[in-house]
Amino acid sequence: MNEIIALLNIIRNYIKNEKCCIDVKVDENKLYEIAEQNKVSNFLKYWADEYATDSMKNKVQMDFNKQILKDTNQSIEFENLLNKFEQLGIKTLIFKGFLTKSLYPQDYMRKMCDIDILVEKKDFKKAAKAIRELGFKKLYDHEKHLIFVKNVIVIVEVHREMTTPNDVGYEYFINVWDNCIKYKGYKNIYQMNLEDNYIFCIVHLLIHFKDYGINIRDILDVYLYNENFKDKLNYKKINEEFEKLEIKNFEKELREIAYKWFDYRQELYKGIQNKEFSDIEKYILEGPSLNKKVLYSIINNMNKENKIFGLFFPKLKVMQYKYPVLRKSPYLLPFMWIYRMVKGIFEKTFSIKDRLQTLELVKNVKEEDIKRVKDIYKKLGI
Repeated sequence: MNEIIALLNIIRNYIKNEKCCIDVKVDENKLYEIAEQNKVSNFLKYWADEYATDSMKNKVQMDFNKQILKDTNQSIEFENLLNKFEQLGIKTLIFKGFLTKSLYPQDYMRKMCDIDILVEKKDFKKAAKAIRELGFKKLYDHEKHLIFVKNVIVIVEVHREMTTPNDVGYEYFINVWDNCIKYKGYKNIYQMNLEDNYIFCIVHLLIHFKDYGINIRDILDVYLYNENFKDKLNYKKINEEFEKLEIKNFEKELREIAYKWFDYRQELYKGIQNKEFSDIEKYILEGPSLNKKVLYSIINNMNKENKIFGLFFPKLKVMQYKYPVLRKSPYLLPFMWIYRMVKGIFEKTFSIKDRLQTLELVKNVKEEDIKRVKDIYKKLGI
């Protein structure tokens, strides 16, 4: 727990532009491991310069340098992509990481795995062709997005839709283009307005929370968004939408945790110093894991048997999104199960090994683990 307290202090000191100061004894290897798992290891640089051993200092510096290199490559490729789409008249929406990073003291401090864009369905093939012309190669065709990669470190996800039909907020974001605003000086590149961007941020975190779980960086995003735009956000509109989507309590809990962790002016901050973490905080601090995905699936499918069946034979509503033919002809479901497996094996997207690993986790799930997660969901109102 000392390492978590130290890490939260280190991040807080950095975003407040204050001298790095930790007043608890830590295991530097454990501290780095936790920071790495939570995608905030680059925040350790100034702590390492003053407190770490030479070997750890070098490790952190190398990590920091890699992040700068990756961010630089991502930024260059992103600008090239936007300029090409602009020239081709491809209407494009930017969202998620590339907008969030601008809220950080230095944008390279926010680690991100990929570049997310949404294009209109009529331009999807045109956009995919344009990305390939920029030197990207197709990596994976997911039901929600098409993924491209270049030089290993730059990944672009071209989204067909913001969310899937089974996600909270799907109906809300169907007409996302209606309220978008132009991005910088572009004519065909857009971003969401402040309120919609925040609503999507919370919806996206809910999806991840139920799936693999979320991490410290995600909570930091919530804090920085509210801090940067607290005088501009229309909280009345936001809360009305959260109420409709039935995630108002989820957002409230995450925002309160964010201020507890990163804003020492708050009374809640004293809880960190006294090592007082709620069940929800502890769950977040455990980080994302396949085990959380398994637990959510069991809860969602009501029992282990349904989860095991779903690993190989997904429900009709899940399959209908991937294979639209099933919307008109649901009786083809058994044939599409077979098609999915065969196609996935050849494209290396359907891994028997991964499913067997998940199967083993399902078999080992304990009833007390299910109850614990159910209790957390209940407190969050999800």
